[in-house]
Amino acid sequence: GINFASDTVNINTGGITRATVDSSGRVGIGTTSFNDAAEYLLVKNDSTAANISIVASNDAHSSLNLGDEDDFNIQKIRSDHTDNSLQFFTDNTERLSIGSGGNVLIGSRSDVSTSDIGRLAIDCRGRDAGANLGNAAQYGLVFCNDPGTNVSNGIGFFNDSGSTCGGAIVHQDKGGSNIGDLVFYTSATSDTPLERMRIDSSGNVGIAASS
Repeated sequence: GINFASDTVNINTGGITRATVDSSGRVGIGTTSFNDAAEYLLVKNDSTAANISIVASNDAHSSLNLGDEDDFNIQKIRSDHTDNSLQFFTDNTERLSIGSGGNVLIGSRSDVSTSDIGRLAIDCRGRDAGANLGNAAQYGLVFCNDPGTNVSNGIGFFNDSGSTCGGAIVHQDKGGSNIGDLVFYTSATSDTPLERMRIDSSGNVGIAASS
């Protein structure tokens, strides 16, 4: 049944409270207590994993919509039944998706020839870095290093556990506006990457020599 106590509405079955709406408008399913004032919907199950299932019929899309009352679909997470992908939207535009095989695409799947390209793919439609190398918005991938320190960052190649490095391509900042060298490493033995080539900020190329 339904009962009211201290400005709280409780829904009971089998003599147990299954859902509650408190005086702040928060809804609890499987619980009557909240951990945070911002939890407006809390699903809890003490014995097994708590799940929220949104099931659509007739192969329609299942969606979790996050937005305001004027445009409730401005942000959403959608399960696409046509290709078994999980899609994330902002401003009603697909921004990221996870395919049925676990591959991740940053951008829209409609902008690439197939949804299963590598483990990580970046949709670069409409971005032309070559036309303006100084515009970060034109790149598919950007490393934003700290411009005030001499640090390096880039791409590391590791084994499955992430414990053994077999090589790397990094940009070595040498202070001020991220100006520095591009350095290439390989490893002849386990986890011993050594510099093999360096292109400095002036375009000079050094083989197997650091500077």
